[in-house]
Amino acid sequence: MICTKTETRPAHGILAMLTIVFILGVSGKDVLSDELKSVGQSLKKNILIIAGPITGHGKNAHEYEKSAILLKHLLDRSDNVDQLNVSVVFNGWPDDLRLLTEANTIVMISDGGDRRESDHPLYVGDRLRQLEIQMKRGCGLVHLHWTTFHPSRYHEKITQWVGGYFDYQKGDASNGWYSAIKHYTEPIKIGEPDHPIVNGVRPFRLLEEFYYRIRFRENDSRLSKIVLSRPPGETKDYAVGWSVERKDGGRGFGFTGGHYFANWWDPNFRKMVLNAIVWTSGILVPAEGVQSKLEEPVKALVLTGYNHPAHDWSKTTAALIQVIENDPRVLVDVQEDPEFLASPKMGDYDLLVLNYSSWDRPGVSEKAKQGLLQYLE
Repeated sequence: MICTKTETRPAHGILAMLTIVFILGVSGKDVLSDELKSVGQSLKKNILIIAGPITGHGKNAHEYEKSAILLKHLLDRSDNVDQLNVSVVFNGWPDDLRLLTEANTIVMISDGGDRRESDHPLYVGDRLRQLEIQMKRGCGLVHLHWTTFHPSRYHEKITQWVGGYFDYQKGDASNGWYSAIKHYTEPIKIGEPDHPIVNGVRPFRLLEEFYYRIRFRENDSRLSKIVLSRPPGETKDYAVGWSVERKDGGRGFGFTGGHYFANWWDPNFRKMVLNAIVWTSGILVPAEGVQSKLEEPVKALVLTGYNHPAHDWSKTTAALIQVIENDPRVLVDVQEDPEFLASPKMGDYDLLVLNYSSWDRPGVSEKAKQGLLQYLE
């Protein structure tokens, strides 16, 4: 009887358990403890973060996998939100579809499809249909940066689920775009100061590649234009972050920022995205916003470039970067000239990783050796 009540009305179930504990005395404490844990687990929300494969951008931009790991790290360690189970998957879609069916919100950070639809993970196979099933049951949805690019033929679905999208097909520009892109540094304004997504968020300023002139539904009463920005040369503010609340109970959020990985270290940028994830999951966003702490990144240098023919430094260095940056608080640079050891810039690094051999070449210069000694000291 207690379990049934707990599943349907958690508060009433707890009262029933307290009554039993009162009757049973001390021996009932274990019953209460176990049942309270069960209720707590049932109240948790499942967050699924999907990172697409990285294609066509240099390091520290479009870092989908690192951003996904970092978001999980921040949500798992938040001081004022603990009702979340956060999962991260790579390569654009989960192999285990139960992660989709159990998710309260799905966060996607990936390529979009401005050349081929299938560049966007949603338009591979029957994934759009799989997502539609989740939307119909009221699951939340978050699209970040390039993920906001969608084919205009899916206008009705995408605007229903997440409010708006980058339209690269139905415009008058020479490239066919309706929407636009600019890199710039300008103040970011709060368009809906009473919306929970901006709880605790102050206007901020940072270098970003924003997409704007987003395609929305006409006269969409569900739409909130939460984050505004005025690109250089434009005469008005444009929404670069927006949300919708659907009739099925689901919530959507789109944000076109996220080009530069370094922007996660801006506390207001970071808080807004974390708030949006929590809000789309159905959890009450704290009045001060989701708290998170992100220390200054650890900087590592991989020194490489020479090797015995049996050791492929280009492949092993790529593997090292991936392993070290599994902790997204670590940023890795690579130098292929061992004489960099003599550079005063060595002092910028907290860690030196040597993936270098001079087996069949002259060794480093005396100046580089002294630079290494100074670095270690």
